[in-house]
Amino acid sequence: MNNVCKKRNFMKKMLCSVLSMVFLVSVFTGIIPLQASAKGLPVQDEESITVMSYNVKGELAAIHERFSLPHDQKAWVRAPRQVQMIQEYSPDILGTSEETIIFSQVYSSVLQSEYGVNGDPLFGPSTLFHPIYGNTSIPDANRIYYKKSKFNHLTSQTIWLHDGNVFQQGKLDGETNVRGATLSVLEHKATGTRLVVANAHLSLDLNLARKQAGILKRETELLAARLGVFTVLYIGDMNAVPGTIPAFYFLQNIWNAPSYNFPSVPEWKIDNIYATTPARITGRFVVEKDVWPDRDASDHAPIMASIKLPKYNADNYSVTLYKDGDYSGDKVTLPLGVSNYWDWGSVGNDSVSSVLVTHGYKVTLYEHANCQGKSLVLTSSTNWVGNNFNDIFSSARVERVY
Repeated sequence: MNNVCKKRNFMKKMLCSVLSMVFLVSVFTGIIPLQASAKGLPVQDEESITVMSYNVKGELAAIHERFSLPHDQKAWVRAPRQVQMIQEYSPDILGTSEETIIFSQVYSSVLQSEYGVNGDPLFGPSTLFHPIYGNTSIPDANRIYYKKSKFNHLTSQTIWLHDGNVFQQGKLDGETNVRGATLSVLEHKATGTRLVVANAHLSLDLNLARKQAGILKRETELLAARLGVFTVLYIGDMNAVPGTIPAFYFLQNIWNAPSYNFPSVPEWKIDNIYATTPARITGRFVVEKDVWPDRDASDHAPIMASIKLPKYNADNYSVTLYKDGDYSGDKVTLPLGVSNYWDWGSVGNDSVSSVLVTHGYKVTLYEHANCQGKSLVLTSSTNWVGNNFNDIFSSARVERVY
């Protein structure tokens, strides 16, 4: 009898071990999403939000409309199916790519009671440019939808990702398509946290995508600093499959932030979600055919992430010192009060060249430690401290001015 019990106990332990391994492997590979149910990512508390990124693939609908191809691929059929999915998963923030006019009309008419929306058409040879159109183009947009019950909208802007004036239409040399982005500044009502959501659709060409990502990062950080925002969500169709050189490059050199990004099926149909610290991604989910049979409404799968937001405290992020001009190079963010060069990490002593100052604060920079020597007072940002003050600062005092 004892031997039988021992055998049963051994089998139970083995079964539990096998099931545990299957669960862990499933979670790691994304078969079982972290903290996810069949309907997406449940919010754990008032400090968490859900975010969805979705390339709606307006190009398919546009081509099929023009050439009278299969009925179920036309825009006025596919767009309502997509909206039904969005309502079902109910993200707090939604970023879309390749959203053409018909899609915008359907999305806005159905979602407007619950969601606010930002993002202007890019016009020009767009991301939907295709040889089938010859020299014509289809206006599309990268739009951001946000739940009005959870967020206050502070401001937004549409930019074009090229070397010139980003507020005017243009494209990089060598790029066939106009690439743009929508930047929305939102305030989370429950926590007071302000965040910039940057939604973009980058080039398939890695070198062009690097440049576009760099421009996006620069403009996003400038907007964030000007409004005292410390959390950024980069979402959209980045054309960067996890594990590839583009994805690694973006994570390590562009956004340098812990995040999840993961592919839809097939793998090159990729959307991404990046969250900069102090925000933290706590779960991920791919809306695939096993949970949403109507995935054929686009050839991209929507992706979702749950994100834990920090509680807002502007005093801890009011001033940023940069080692080089134009807000580049090593940087350090200063809290209220006095700090010295030994607190500035890699920025170090006698090396500050540009300074970002959040509205409502001022910084006094001093030539020597402990607020000694000649000084420079700034109440707004400067991309160059001037020849007389470049590379001389050793201490700083940050204060509120409101």
